[in-house]
Amino acid sequence: MNFLKKTILFAVFITGFILLHSYFKELGIIELTVMNHRISVGLYATFAFLIFIFLILYILKYFLSLISKFFSKENNLVESVQNIAELILQNDKDFMQNINKFYISEELEIIKKALMLQRDCCSCKDLDLTGFKILDTRILKLKLNDFLEKNDIVRAISLGQKLISKHAKYLPIVQNELIKVATIARKNNIKFIFNPRKFKYNLSKNFADKYLFDIEILSLENIKEKNLKLKFLEKIVKKFNEINDSYDAILKFIKENNINEYDEKYIIKFIKNSFEILPNRNLIYYLLDLNKANQFEIAQEITANISNDNIEKLWFLLIVALSAGFCLKCQEIIEKLNKIVDKKELLEFFYKSKPEYIINLKLTENDNKIL
Repeated sequence: MNFLKKTILFAVFITGFILLHSYFKELGIIELTVMNHRISVGLYATFAFLIFIFLILYILKYFLSLISKFFSKENNLVESVQNIAELILQNDKDFMQNINKFYISEELEIIKKALMLQRDCCSCKDLDLTGFKILDTRILKLKLNDFLEKNDIVRAISLGQKLISKHAKYLPIVQNELIKVATIARKNNIKFIFNPRKFKYNLSKNFADKYLFDIEILSLENIKEKNLKLKFLEKIVKKFNEINDSYDAILKFIKENNINEYDEKYIIKFIKNSFEILPNRNLIYYLLDLNKANQFEIAQEITANISNDNIEKLWFLLIVALSAGFCLKCQEIIEKLNKIVDKKELLEFFYKSKPEYIINLKLTENDNKIL
């Protein structure tokens, strides 16, 4: 029974006894002698007075309890803030050991969960939701990844739909997972409703194109004839000409199927378009397969619109320069890469491909130990 109900009950009893004292005959009289003065009090009035005293004591006790709780809460809050500050400053190992040992008040539990998510605690997927959607979306992302890893298709798709309907504003947090869910749903002929191009989802056009590309490219598996597959990929390239995945798909298909009759100009165009969208040194191998005499000049044309200090561009040009045997050009590119790339990566590359060029890397004793 809460404070208000008890107070009302006391008041009813007091009022009842006062009314009995005023309008009904007393059941008895209590007589007291105080310093030669005789006092007579009716039983109803006595009961009313005693209950009134109990009421006053109850009210005092209640407010004293509130004051005590208030100061206790203040102390707990101070302790919680201090513990949170200490957890923030701890390294990952100490953080993991103390996150569930340190006292954190209920009011600050949301900060504790945010810290756990920031540190990638393995148990975060089991956290209860907080009602704070940006935080809950991250918790649900971990749950979704767990379902995907376990190949729990039904629950993964169900959770994916929940995120789309209830966490629309924060879908960029789980966009990569949604692609995986949509792909699984498509492969298993399970309904999954999502249009990434809607503004309410706050997703980029590039992501929307990639999402739709990844879904549509699955149809390639259902096409049997090589020529029909190539035509399908050509349509894909025209439809998704702003993402590198479409160009990479057709280049990979041409290479894997040894399609030699395909126009070299188109292949070079595909390489250039892909590289300009997302520079990737591995694209050079599609150019090398063409075995063109002027491949270095073509490589320069392909990378012309990319910054000269771009690491992928430098690797792209280095690989083709090595293939063409342009020693001076190789040394020039190596000097640039040597300033911006981890030397271990350069050492591993040349050790496997052109050991004679290692001398140009100006090795230290530590570098020699790596070799």
